This record gives sequence, structure tokens and C-alpha cells, in this order.
Amino acid sequence: MRITKPVFEEVTATHDSHDSTPALLGQLMSYQDEIIKQRGGGNLKIYTEILRDDQVNSCFQQRRSAVVSWRVVCEPGGDRKQDKAACDFIEDVLNNLNFDDHTSKMLYGEHYGYSVAECLWGRDGRFITLEDIRVRDRSQFRFRNDGNLVRLTRKHPSGELMPDYKFWVFSFGADHDSNPYGLGLAHYAYWPVFFKRQDIKFWSIFLEKFGKPTTLGKYNRGQDGTKDKQKLLEALKAIGTSSAVIIPDSVQVELLEATRGGKGGYEQIYDRMDAAISKVYLSQTMTTDDGSSKSQSETHKEVRDDVIQFAADMLNASARDSFVNWLTAWNYPGAKVPIIKRVPEENEDLNKRAERDIKLYQMGFDLTEEYVQQTYGDGFLKRVTSVPASAGVTGVAAVGVGLPAASRQSGANNDNAPSGSSPAPADGSVPAAFGEAEEQTDEEVMTDHLDEATSQVLDGMIDQVRDLVSQATSPEELRDQLINLYPDLDISRQAAIIQRALVAAELKGQVDVLEGN
Repeated sequence: MRITKPVFEEVTATHDSHDSTPALLGQLMSYQDEIIKQRGGGNLKIYTEILRDDQVNSCFQQRRSAVVSWRVVCEPGGDRKQDKAACDFIEDVLNNLNFDDHTSKMLYGEHYGYSVAECLWGRDGRFITLEDIRVRDRSQFRFRNDGNLVRLTRKHPSGELMPDYKFWVFSFGADHDSNPYGLGLAHYAYWPVFFKRQDIKFWSIFLEKFGKPTTLGKYNRGQDGTKDKQKLLEALKAIGTSSAVIIPDSVQVELLEATRGGKGGYEQIYDRMDAAISKVYLSQTMTTDDGSSKSQSETHKEVRDDVIQFAADMLNASARDSFVNWLTAWNYPGAKVPIIKRVPEENEDLNKRAERDIKLYQMGFDLTEEYVQQTYGDGFLKRVTSVPASAGVTGVAAVGVGLPAASRQSGANNDNAPSGSSPAPADGSVPAAFGEAEEQTDEEVMTDHLDEATSQVLDGMIDQVRDLVSQATSPEELRDQLINLYPDLDISRQAAIIQRALVAAELKGQVDVLEGN
């Protein structure tokens, strides 16, 4: 078979449809939603009434709020420089607009089937900008048979043609491209809401009838005059009930009640209709009603998130096809149209954050208390860091061995160091008087002994903490293990070392007084 050239012309345009309704309406395309046509008289007000239902309002608000809560991201349509420049420009335009508010209002198109917004253009030097977006009343706008948007006014009852590149139109739910009005969620929620309202009406009557009794009065045959019966009826109503009947005393009255089996009632119908509404708007029920388990609730939330993602993608695609495309063509001719997305905020993996923070600490960077609390929460105390022994402080108190007896001879405490010289700093720094014999004072000798006595046990404590850090799988687990370790730390030896140091310092002071130093 020989393949011929393709047909480039559109052969199934809307105006070629066999439906004669548009022609009868002056080329004005009618709504294709049967509920709007048959029960709403061709008016969208029937779907506005549905929004008054508590379950519809709650579910639809949850749907819109979830979309708006996701972050707007603008990505270049290509890899060229002008593609990236166009993306930066569109991102600035969106940042200067209250785009979340515009998004929330345009999302009502999901309920009705379509939304219409007017773009207010402006200029900033050589650039054409979008100063504002005004979401209009969709009932004022219709589509002609050729697909063009028109506005119904008193002067133009058949529709005034709207200019091109001016209106952002969002259509939702249609199963073919020849229906610009879409098919909103209200189409599917109409009957559940209708049955729910009928159920409430009969439920109210039931409560009124059986919530308070109906008074019954009987009269004799000789009192069947109209006036006597009227007086009896008024007397019964005066008792305080709005429902009363009177019968002759010879008449028997019985209430016949139909017997039924199984579970059924007004409350069950009410709950069933609410569940149906939740499925229409969110495709699940457990984010609006009680769930049976955590795992099922999480599964239903995933379903809801898929619905939210779909709604966001549909609206962003319509924005890209309209004002984003126009701004790009006007300001960056030849550039590919940027892509607009909404992405949820991902929960951060704290284990990976902790691994990164440990690496930063090992590189010499300290973490502030504010950062730790904001990242990992409360329950953490700042570690007391040691200072050089030359400052007169030995650092973090630790368990240690007995304090060596302090020698009053300078340099007698260090057999490996040259006589009269101070030991080399542990961090490798160069002493202030490098190369010169520097005599130590008695206080410095005692401090060195105390630091040496506690350093061994301090290293042991650090090793214990280091083991916990290497084995912990989360900051919370490390916190709990440190709390459990604390009671097992023996501070008795540490106390003995400090006590000896204090006694030695006091004796040194007494000797200095006696010697007149």
C-alpha cells in the first residue's frame, strides 16, 4: 500500500459537529454537562449551591490548600542561555504576583469545569510584564462554536468576542478537546449531596415526630359539635406541643410501623454520602474521616497526594500554554517556554544531616545551640570545651589517678623536658619564647600535674562517647544512649584529684606566707 502525504488541515473542528444546539443559540456553544442542562436550567448556580455542603467544602478546601502549600519551581525549557534567561524572567514575574491566591481561585475550575482569568499587562523598560491576574466570574464567559471566548453582556447577549493573548483559561475534566467547559467535580458530587440533603430533611422530620409526643384528646359522641372540638384541640395545643389530634372516644387509633431488618438508617445514609463526596474530591476517605489503621491512613494519604499532584500539573500546564508562553515569546523570542511546577517539601533525612554535621565538626566548625535545636529539636546540652592549661583551667572534669606530689622546684615535674623549660604544647603550637629556657612557676608546675592526672581518664570518657556516636543510627538514639551512660560515670576519683589539688594549693599559699613571698 502506498502512503500518501498527510492531511495538515483540521477536519473535525467543533463547528462541524452534528449537534445543532450551538447554531440555535447564535453560534454560542452550550454546556455539555447534563446536570447543568436538565436540573440547573443551563445555569452554573446549581453547582454553587453544592459548595454549601460541609463535606464538599472541607474536601475541596483540603484539595486546594494542599496544592497552594507546595512550592513553585520554574525550570528552563532548554539548555541555551536564552532559555535560562526566560526562566529567570518568568520566576521574577511569579514572585511579584500573589500567585498562590490566583492559583487557589483558578482551582475552582476543578469544581465547575473551567475558570477564566484576565491578564493585566504592563511594561518595565523593554520588557512586557504581567502586573496582575484577575480571576473573573466564569458564568459571564462562554465559548462560541469556533472555540473563541466571549463575554455575555446586556449590550451583547449573544457574547462579545474577547481579544487574543488576554485571558488565562483553565479547563478540567472533559473527556475530549471539543468541550472547553470541562466537566467539574461538582458533576459527580451532585447526587451524593442531593441524597444527603433529602436524608437530612426526613431525618429532621423523624426527630420531630419521635423526639416529642403527639397529644391525643377524646370526646364523647354528644360533644361532636364544631365549637366543642375546636376548644378541645386548642386545649391540647396549649399543653406545649405543636402536634395534636382529637378523635371520638369510641374510635380506636393505632400506629402501624413497618418492620425491617439489617443495618439501615438516616445516619448510615449520611455517612455513606459523605464518604462518596470524599472519594469524588480526594479519591479516598481517611484524610477527612476516621481511619482504621496507620498504614491504611498513610496509603490513603499517598492517594490524595497523587490527586493533588495531578491538579497542580493540570493548572500549571494551562498557565504555561497561556501567559507564560506569551511572555516568553514577547520578551525572549526563540527561547523555549519555561516549565512551572509545584513540588512538596520533602522531609529531611536527619541521619544524613548528622553525618554531614559530624564531618563539619571534624573539619573544625562548631555548631551553634540555635542550629542544633532547630535541626534536631530540644533535649541537647552544649558541651563544655576545655581551655589551655596556661589559662589556669584544666578543662572538662574527668575521672583520674592520684595527683602526683607537687615539687616546689621548677621543672622537677617533667623528667623528659629540659630543666627549667615548659613542656611543648599538645597542639604543636610554638611557645612564646621558643629556643629560650623559660622558668616555670610553682603554680604552673601544679597545673601541669593536674592536667596530666586527669587527661588519661578524660580520654577514656571521650572514647566511650565516640563509640556511642559511631554506633548510633539517629540523633535521638545518641541522645538516649548518652543519658543512659551518665549515671554510670564515676566521679569519685575525679573528686579526690581535685581535692588533693585544692589542698596542695592551700599548703602552697601557707608556705608562701611563712616565707614572706
